Amino acid sequence: MTSVKLKLHKNRVLRGGCYPLVFQIIHCRVRRLIYTPYRLFEDEFDAAGERAVCSAASGRRSSAQIRRINREVRGERFRIEDAVDALSSRYTHFTAGDIVARCKGGFSGRSLLNCFDECIERKFLTGNYGIAAAYGSTRTSLLRFYPAGSPRLQDVDRRFLRDYEGFMLRSGLSANSVCFHMRNLKAVYNAMATDGFDAPPDVFEGVCTSPRKTVKRALEIDDIRRLQRLDLNGRPRLTLARDLFLFSFYTRGMPLVDIVYLEKRNIVEGVISYRRKKTGQWLYVGLTAPAERIVRQYANDSGFVFPLLTDSDPAARYAQYRNTLRQMNLCLREIGRMLEFAEPLTTYVARHSWATAAKRSGAPLAAISEGLGHSSESITRIYLKQFDRQVLDTINDGIVALI
Repeated sequence: MTSVKLKLHKNRVLRGGCYPLVFQIIHCRVRRLIYTPYRLFEDEFDAAGERAVCSAASGRRSSAQIRRINREVRGERFRIEDAVDALSSRYTHFTAGDIVARCKGGFSGRSLLNCFDECIERKFLTGNYGIAAAYGSTRTSLLRFYPAGSPRLQDVDRRFLRDYEGFMLRSGLSANSVCFHMRNLKAVYNAMATDGFDAPPDVFEGVCTSPRKTVKRALEIDDIRRLQRLDLNGRPRLTLARDLFLFSFYTRGMPLVDIVYLEKRNIVEGVISYRRKKTGQWLYVGLTAPAERIVRQYANDSGFVFPLLTDSDPAARYAQYRNTLRQMNLCLREIGRMLEFAEPLTTYVARHSWATAAKRSGAPLAAISEGLGHSSESITRIYLKQFDRQVLDTINDGIVALI
């Protein structure tokens, strides 16, 4: 007995509060999902009737759009049921995976958005929530680029990439944001090629997928002192943002993701030991007196140094971290405006500020690189590029003054 049901995949809440619209296939007690190209809010879906509906309250989609969604989804249901009938007539035993494979009908007709869904699901299953979120962002971008539906995997050619790049640039995205989406698209495309898609050679040749180096912002020590002394009494959200920023500075630029996930057991006899989320490298940092005061200030009953993660589910924890990052950067921008800093203040400025302060103190590049947990000194040089220019300008000013 095979069950085919259209539903919202509520285990995967997306940005904005909508859900993927999927077909749930249950065969021999095994459950599989086939993703449609659509994302609906809860009030746009009639669960009993298994169909999309107009939401009078939101007015997000027109009645014509809803009819088109239902028409295309109805056609997909017919294809799934035909696949089940075909397998039943030919085989005594078959699996839910066989149904899904037959419905996809090979790679040539596969929806590009479905390919993204498959890769996102893989990353979630392996705990790579950051990459899954990145793929999800590019999927949303592609849906805006191709609002009529989903392009097929075989539609991705040089013209497609050129048009997509032009769309993003016209939308006001920076060059690095364009590279970000192109890099994710290439990764998904290559994953499908690994799975068996006969990909034409050199489709992404000449497409920029590497981010451009940007000048990194850093605070002067006097600015750090002003931040320390800033009166934020009665403003707990701003106080938390300021304290996490300072804790990062006090701990050799510890990234916010590692601060949020830092557990109490990671601090032993005045030493913080933690594995960087980004690189997997173990780092050991002495707990300075100012950092210790912040730790005591946020003492709590959880296993974490800072009470920011409350869910036990890894995916939900990552969502909490992303929300914390968003909120902290909003608060830091407000603090930066209060202190009249020239550049926007973000959590990452603390990391660059520590690197710059270390360089000014005379620390060698190799020591700074190790302190930041960088894989090579070339990455550290990017952090210090602006500082190096300022030093050269000062030297030049002195030379010119001799004339």
